[in-house]
Amino acid sequence: MDINQLINALKNDADALLVNAHGIQVEERAKQTREELDISTGLLKYLQEVTNAREREIHGIRQRLIACQNERNGLQNERNHLVNANRDQANQLQDQQVR
Repeated sequence: MDINQLINALKNDADALLVNAHGIQVEERAKQTREELDISTGLLKYLQEVTNAREREIHGIRQRLIACQNERNGLQNERNHLVNANRDQANQLQDQQVR
């Protein structure tokens, strides 16, 4: 083998090593990307669970608020009824005293 053939063989081997190294880099990057995707997917699922739990909590709070508002309205109606009954009774007493 003469020197030119040896140089060409070394160049070819170097090119093959570069191609292999590039392939390994691509595989490593693909593996890293898959790991990042798995982590991101897990984080997204966790955040969805947290969001769903908070939405359920907010729904429960809204339901309690509605129940409290209904109770308040019922108490206001009862109070108004008692005020009106008291007013009617006072008017009746006043009418009796006038007679």
